[in-house]
Amino acid sequence: MSKVRVFSGTLYNYVTLLLVFVLTAINTVIIANAVGAQLYGSYSVAKILLDLLTALCSVGMGASLIRFVPDFLVRRRFGSVNSAISTAGIVILSVSGVFTIVFFFASSSIAVNVFHNYWLMPILQLMIAIFPLVGISVLFDSLLNGFQRFDLAMICRVIFISCYFLFVVIFLGLGFSIEGVIYAFAIGYALYGLAGLLFFLRERRRVVKLDGNFKIFDFGLFKDMFNFGKWAYGMSFIDVGFQRFNELLIGIFLIEAILGVYRISQTFASILGYIGLALATTLNPYLSELTAMGREEKVVRMMKRSTTYSLILSLLFSGPLIVFAYQIFELFFTQEYLLGADSLKILIIGFVIANVSRPIGSYFFAKKRLWVNFLILFFSLLTGIILSLLLIPVFSMYGLNPYGGMTGAAIGFVSSWIVNVVLFAFFTRKYFKINILEKNSAIWAIIFILGVSVLALLTKISFESSVLGLVIFEAVLALKYKRELLNLAKTAEAYLLPSQKSR
Repeated sequence: MSKVRVFSGTLYNYVTLLLVFVLTAINTVIIANAVGAQLYGSYSVAKILLDLLTALCSVGMGASLIRFVPDFLVRRRFGSVNSAISTAGIVILSVSGVFTIVFFFASSSIAVNVFHNYWLMPILQLMIAIFPLVGISVLFDSLLNGFQRFDLAMICRVIFISCYFLFVVIFLGLGFSIEGVIYAFAIGYALYGLAGLLFFLRERRRVVKLDGNFKIFDFGLFKDMFNFGKWAYGMSFIDVGFQRFNELLIGIFLIEAILGVYRISQTFASILGYIGLALATTLNPYLSELTAMGREEKVVRMMKRSTTYSLILSLLFSGPLIVFAYQIFELFFTQEYLLGADSLKILIIGFVIANVSRPIGSYFFAKKRLWVNFLILFFSLLTGIILSLLLIPVFSMYGLNPYGGMTGAAIGFVSSWIVNVVLFAFFTRKYFKINILEKNSAIWAIIFILGVSVLALLTKISFESSVLGLVIFEAVLALKYKRELLNLAKTAEAYLLPSQKSR
């Protein structure tokens, strides 16, 4: 039943994330084509800054809620659950308020001194002004995931993106430009926060009882949560930074219009990353719960299986996206965005590799070894930044061919995830004597990732040959992993068509 539980949680998370992606993609197409690459690039700068602040505002309390709440519930320490919720809420909302004030007044300096564009300032200020709403969403997302109500957490995301999409259409239809997009963004997060509050209150009444030991701000518990969450605090910032710093360097080295094109590539490539994200969202509290029960063997088995399935599914979906990348851009975007298709193909390879790391990171999360996750992410990000700093100017021929800089940034992104997987494999063996992939499996994994890279090269030579290569690639992949695919199909059947006995 554990396989079914993880499958159902992951499936729900992925389907919801896929819905979010579809709505986001449609929204991106509408905004990018309506305002043009230059304004979309300016909006991207503001959105990147907001994403980085969002990663910082929890001070590690978000990850601590996901780790501590399941543990407290299993031990029936309801007073500690209430104290953790109250303490984390005070910290997250206070930090969000401080960030809003500081960065609102720093917007002019960032626009002029970093991006050399004074007209970026009002866009930055509008985005920063709505940051408290984002902080509220971080709190409720962490709480609902801590209660293992992934469905409610995902529904909140769907509410946000749906409202954001609806009001973008309304405001652009009324003649607003990029400011209308930001107004829509604010309305979406306001409704996200309202839905999160309602879901949280209902869930809390259902599973948490009143307890006399409850404290509004428990300093001792805060220290415990911070000692655990401080690594997650740095990790969340670095994890977001994998994409965001990579994008920011495009904006700093080149012009914002190119950043707009590159961000389109990142958006479409990220659909593959949702596989690993959906798994990690399910595994973080579930493996924590199993660890609290002392079921180590099951924890290891679940982590290794999840790693294998994450890789297989990523490879299956990556091939078609690579082969038809240019056709996707040509279908949905104006001419100025078409050069983003090449960087999309490279970025897809990075997300395939990234999905191998996600379940392993959940294992270290459950074992309270977040410092390992932090160090791995830090050195991986450092690799990506250094390579991007070197390769963006080289591939752009130092400004002579600015759009070539996107290729350099994409290679830096892929390299950072290669380092990430290698380090995770090393630390799991060093600390837990676990081989994530057996030697034979590792060789096959490398072969298939090289196969994805060959598909990307074939699209530059001949579209017909790339389609033939795609058919061969998918067939070989299915034959090699037929046992795993059959097991996945049986698990899906057990979930979708439960037996009479289980009913």
